[in-house]
Amino acid sequence: MKSYYILSLLFILILSSCRDSVTNPPANNVVSYKKVTIIDSAGTRFELWNLGDSLLYAGYNEIGFKVFVNAAEQKTGFVKFTPTMHHQGGSTHTTPVSNIFNYDEQKSMYTGYACFLMASDSSTSFWFGDFNYNDEMIIKLRLFTVNFIPDFKMRFFVDTSTMLLYSLTLISPENPVIGSNEFKCIMHRQDNRNVYWEVDSAEMSLRTWANNKFDFNINIQNPVWIGGGRYQGIVDIPGTGKWVTNDSIKYQDHIITENPPPQFYFEIK
Repeated sequence: MKSYYILSLLFILILSSCRDSVTNPPANNVVSYKKVTIIDSAGTRFELWNLGDSLLYAGYNEIGFKVFVNAAEQKTGFVKFTPTMHHQGGSTHTTPVSNIFNYDEQKSMYTGYACFLMASDSSTSFWFGDFNYNDEMIIKLRLFTVNFIPDFKMRFFVDTSTMLLYSLTLISPENPVIGSNEFKCIMHRQDNRNVYWEVDSAEMSLRTWANNKFDFNINIQNPVWIGGGRYQGIVDIPGTGKWVTNDSIKYQDHIITENPPPQFYFEIK
């Protein structure tokens, strides 16, 4: 167990070093799904789509798939997507992703999410994906690219009582404003088989303050579990400048975050 703890800490340190490809996503006033790439083989085609951008980014991505078998679009069944990072030297790891992508008739695709732990690196680190339709049509090990953005919104910590690694990924606010902002995140636990599981029914407590002061903002609604590992609350930002929000988390009757707990930084100019 001690060795797993050490490996978890090394994993957290590795994440901060895999940031060579920096891309700033464009601002979108009208958010819609955009096609990222096409994966096809032997009459089966997967189209990968991303909400708001034609690129994938490190952190949270709201993604979808369109599936075609012998040119006929599929609208039943399910999709499974298994992304794996391959590092030079042979080491690999997975990343938090929806277990199942079910068909959404309103969006005309199979929808879910992927939280990429790091960006691709053209010389040392590569993302490969397995694309699975209905456990019948499977395309394995296809290369795709994940871009890094400077304001990376994933945080990692180890519960020292269990030595399990957790990830906390911010979904919103993406572009915070003065006043009330939705605070939404998704939480995962990694087991010792390198598999990520959504964490449900945790208790979260937020604190927000100016980056250069210690006066805490009390206009907060702590995030509550809304299903699928997601938590939603409200954080109020009273003015311009740099602001810090930290998130203390209680799960299974004990505090699992460290001191200080995971922190997210917001800037309003």
